[in-house]
Amino acid sequence: MIYTNEEAAMIDGMIGTLFGGANVAENVRDAYQTVRRHLTEGSLDQKDLSRISAAVDFALKNQFCDSCSKESQRVLTTILIKTVSST
Repeated sequence: MIYTNEEAAMIDGMIGTLFGGANVAENVRDAYQTVRRHLTEGSLDQKDLSRISAAVDFALKNQFCDSCSKESQRVLTTILIKTVSST
């Protein structure tokens, strides 16, 4: 796995918050649930990495972490860098 436990927890929480609700299209919600499952199993594939990259990009552009600590913002940025470099 390319992510630390802290990064994986941030990804899981972010995806759950942004893409887990009833207001999210079912196909999008299902796709991100698959990413969460693969993240837990340690079996991420290229589609998963692309979705993680898109989710982090969306979160950063929509001020998801404006109220986060500097450390959480650093973790999100690190996730984006690792994900982009792995795709």
